[in-house]
Amino acid sequence: MYLDDQSAQLPNRNLDIYAADLQRIEILEGPQGTLFGAGAQAGVVRYITNKPKLNVIEAIVNAGYATTAHGGQSRNLDATGNIPVIADKLAVRGVIYNERRGGYIDNVPATFARADTDLGVHYADAGGKVPANSVVINNSGIAANDINPVTYLGMRAEALYQFQ
Repeated sequence: MYLDDQSAQLPNRNLDIYAADLQRIEILEGPQGTLFGAGAQAGVVRYITNKPKLNVIEAIVNAGYATTAHGGQSRNLDATGNIPVIADKLAVRGVIYNERRGGYIDNVPATFARADTDLGVHYADAGGKVPANSVVINNSGIAANDINPVTYLGMRAEALYQFQ
């Protein structure tokens, strides 16, 4: 996984790049070890961002709203700007984003008590019986609807300087 020419490999992590102000996404079938290293034997996914433009002023705003059937509401807002700071020499491009995707998993109120027929009871020292001090578990403190929302919040900036 690459963002432009920067490796975005994180050991034991699921990288989640927010796709805002992208020029293209490249899927390079493997093996790609010669160009991208040993971690690219199965291929490479490259997110290529839009580059700063030296003589163009740009402002782009995207907004959205959505709902999920039997789930929460979602909203997003991102803004991109390109500003030439010094004509024909220096430009800066940046993007900011804020997206909240509503959840759709409901954690319903419930209780749970161990029974002698539970498969894991034989591990207890009670001879295959539920221990006398076994408690009833109640999830009422964490029960709620739409418990799995996701929020993306961030920014990215890039500068281009033209040497002559």
